[in-house]
This record gives sequence, C-alpha cells and structure tokens, in this order.
Amino acid sequence: MGKHLSMEKHTTIEVLLRQGRGVREICRLTRSSPKVVIRLQRTLADRETPLPEVPTGQDLDRETVASKVPTGSSTPDASRTSAGASDWIEEEEAPLARPTTRSKQIQPYTERIGQLVQQGLEARLIWRHLVEEYGFRGSEDSVKRWVRKLRRKSPTFFQHLAVRPGEEAQMDFLEGPRIWADSSRTVKRRCWILVLTLSHSGMSYRQVLCDQSERTVLEALTRGLEAWGGVPQWLKIDNFKAAVHKAHRYDPQISRQFLSWSAHYGIALSPCDPGKPNQKGRVERDCRYTRDSFLKPLSETLTQEELSRRLGIWEVAVARQRIHGRHKRQVQEVFLSEDKPALQALPARAFQMFSTALRKVSVHGTAEIEGVHYEVSHRLIGTQVEVHYDLREVRVHRQDDKGALHLVIRHERRYRKGEMVTAPAGHPSWMNRSRLEREEFYRAQAAAVGARCSAHVDAILGNGRGQHPRTHRRIQGLRRLQERFGVSILETACAKVAPHPDGAWRRLEEVCIALASTAAPAASRSPAAPSPELRDLAEYDALLEQLSLDLEVSR
Repeated sequence: MGKHLSMEKHTTIEVLLRQGRGVREICRLTRSSPKVVIRLQRTLADRETPLPEVPTGQDLDRETVASKVPTGSSTPDASRTSAGASDWIEEEEAPLARPTTRSKQIQPYTERIGQLVQQGLEARLIWRHLVEEYGFRGSEDSVKRWVRKLRRKSPTFFQHLAVRPGEEAQMDFLEGPRIWADSSRTVKRRCWILVLTLSHSGMSYRQVLCDQSERTVLEALTRGLEAWGGVPQWLKIDNFKAAVHKAHRYDPQISRQFLSWSAHYGIALSPCDPGKPNQKGRVERDCRYTRDSFLKPLSETLTQEELSRRLGIWEVAVARQRIHGRHKRQVQEVFLSEDKPALQALPARAFQMFSTALRKVSVHGTAEIEGVHYEVSHRLIGTQVEVHYDLREVRVHRQDDKGALHLVIRHERRYRKGEMVTAPAGHPSWMNRSRLEREEFYRAQAAAVGARCSAHVDAILGNGRGQHPRTHRRIQGLRRLQERFGVSILETACAKVAPHPDGAWRRLEEVCIALASTAAPAASRSPAAPSPELRDLAEYDALLEQLSLDLEVSR
C-alpha cells in the first residue's frame, strides 16, 4: 500500500503546476515521485477544462430557464429576485442512503440500533441492551460491524468557522522528544513545544518548554505576541492546570495570573469546553504538522538550546513558507498583508510576572513575604489577604464576599531579612504626627477647656520637655480628668492648683474629686426644673369654661 499524499503537499504541487514549473523541478522541491506529479497534472487539467457555455439570448426557451431556478418553483418571482438570494426557499437535502445488511439477526433491530448510535452508545453497550431487552442471540461482532456501517454512512458534521484577520489565536502543547537535561548529556528529560497559531493566516510561534508552569507559559506567550508585533482579540486555550484551575463549560475558574496577563494585553481568554479539543482545531492541525514535518525527521538527542535553534530555523525556512490550504498563498504573505495590520497594539511595557501567596495579617498589622514584614492595615488584623509580589513591588489585596479582589496597599519590594516596610496608610493617622504637631494638638485641646488648663499644658511642655515620653503621659492624664469630671470642674481645679512642669496630677485629681462631691448635694437640693408638658391650673380652668360655652352654643 502506497504512502498517503498529505493535503499540504497536494496543494503545494497544484500551486507549482499553476505557476508553470516543470515536473522535475516540482519533484525536487516537494520530494515527490514523477508519477504523483504527472497524475496531479492530468487531474488539474481535467478539472480546469472549461465547460460548454450555456446558450443565452432571445432564442433561449423559457422552460429551460425556469428549470434552473433554485427555489423549486416553476418560474422565478420578481419580488424574490429583487429581495436577494437570502429570501429564496432552500431545497431540502436528500437523506443519505441507509446501509443494508443480509444478516437475518440484525435486520429486525436496524432502526433500534440506529437510535442507540445517535444517542452516542458504543457497540458493546448496544449489544448488551439488545440481549437484555429483546433477547438478541447474535454475536457482539455482528453488532460492531453494523455500527461501523452506520457511522460510515452518517459522518459527523463539523462546520467551518470563518475568522476575521486579527480576531483569534489558539494555543496548545505538543509533546516533544526526549532531550538532554544539561550539557553533560547524561540524563534525559521530557519537553513540550508550545504552539501559538493565528486562526486566520495560520502564522505560528513555537517554543520549546521544559515545564507547563504559569510563569513559563506566560513568558512564552508574551514572546509570541512580541514576535507578531501585535495582540489578537481572543485566545483559545486548553484546560491545562496552570491556566484553568477548574474546567467548566459555563463558568471556568481561570488563574489570577492569567487573568492579570490578559487584562494587561487586552486579550480575552476562552477555554475550550471540557473534552472538546476540536474547538481549537486550527492549532491541533498545526501541532500535527509540526510533529510530521519537524519532529519525525529528528534522529539524535539534543539539548533544549539545540532543539530551540533547529526549531527556529525550520519555522522560518519551512513552516512560514508553506502554501496555506484555504488561502492558496504563503502563510507569511497572508500574515503580513491581512493579519498583522488587524492586530491590536502592544502595551508600552511588558507584563511583569508575579507570585501569589495567602497571608494572615499579624497583630502588628503586617504580612510577611520571604522574611520581610510589609505593613498592611491595622483594620485587617487577623484577616486573610492575598499578596501578589514580583521583583519590583508587593501588592496586598482583600477579597470580598463575591470573590473579587480589592487593592489594599502597595509597597516597593525589599530583600533584607527582618526589615519592616511601613506606609502612611498602614497604621492610624495619629502615628504619623511629629512631636511639634502633637504639642500643637495638645495646646489646642487645652485652650478649648480654658485659660487655666492651657497654662498647665504650657508649663508641662515648656523648655523643650516635649521630647521626654513622660511629658505626653502627663497631658494624657489631664485629658482623662476632663473625661471623668467635665470641663468646668477641671478648669476650676486648674485655677486652684499652681502650674508645675511635673503636672501635679495627683493634686488636680484630689481637687476635682472634692469639687465633684460638693457639687452633687447642691444639685440634689436644687428644685427640679418644671417639665414643659405640665401646665398651670389656671390654664385648665379657662379651658373648661371655654368647653362649657361651646356646648351651650351648640344646643
């Protein structure tokens, strides 16, 4: 049995024949036998032979014209013709011819088997169903043969989806050959080839990878976009773990790293449905082409650098120069003329990869990353935050009830172990005040109490005593006396006690207690203020007289 002629080689030979190349030249360029080229040359000549012209003019019979109307009617309607071909009635397609069988055991169950095949059941399950439900006595192989006939007669239909230039790209992984792990060439390891393909032109970017981690894949995708010089609108990806944490048809859970990358470049990620790799058929076909044209001819084990270098040479010299099966032009030509002008512009700076970590905010309001303590917020003590950090900065996010992230604070990345990185928004506002600002605050509070209290505060803060930590404690003691006894009692006590640099807090407290004890009995002996709801008895007498007069008038 001869080798199968691939579609790429078939199309390339046809294009070269149309260009007028000779048989020997085509055999040398495509590495094909002369018999194959001559056979395609005859087929192409027969296919491109012009058909006899259809007779036109006034002598043309009206019935002949009417018989060629695609609506199925005897004559074309003028209104339908003017409205366009979209308003014409489409003819129903003739059903495919059903296969036949001479097996007496299969014939009674052909319709039932056809229904089970449409439901997606395998031949073994269909045979078991027939045995249990109908007492079928035939063999399992007879059912398998009949199912194969049905599937040959009813092939699965796949619609070709047209993609506009610059609209979509597809990504997939191709398992590569075993390569040397290092330059010593003693240990081998696995590798993959990332294939990134533009759906319209078929232009691809390929890179050899040793793992499928988030950072490795995103760096490769970024290089692919930079190699194209633009960004497509959509990226069709597979459900691999680095990008899709949980595959789902309606609500897939995509990695935050990939979501940030897509938002940075303005590209929408579209994972395939679970178990539906045909939804990215263009890159699947490109992976097969890469395996057949590049990987299979390799006969020696290479390092990653050597394999990447050979892959780049093959991509420029072979893959981009091949004739596209649908456009009938070179892939690179279609990319430069149609795809590249339609791509979105690259952002000003490349995407910065970051790592993600969950941290609990400590009692100091900090989160620790690699031995460095970054201040978060005193309001989030004891809560869990999500930290994104790279080589330049650290970003702390808080997650709400709906799962959305909100940026809390941003720090510059530090690397010295044990360092405390602070920020003005990470702690209470009073901690940001300087000593002079605090002294002005204390004087303003004392002036609101009175002149005597202000004199005590000036005495405590005088002669630069504000630098001593006990100075602030003495002033805070005055504020506590104000909260306990009130403004008037504190001002009176400050008038009776002479100002002193040490504050004389105990003496002020004793005076405030004495003033409060004397003020309490006086308040108890003072008559209670009349309630506004109580009225004088004379007002009630006048009200009764007015009511009696109103009753007499009414009678």
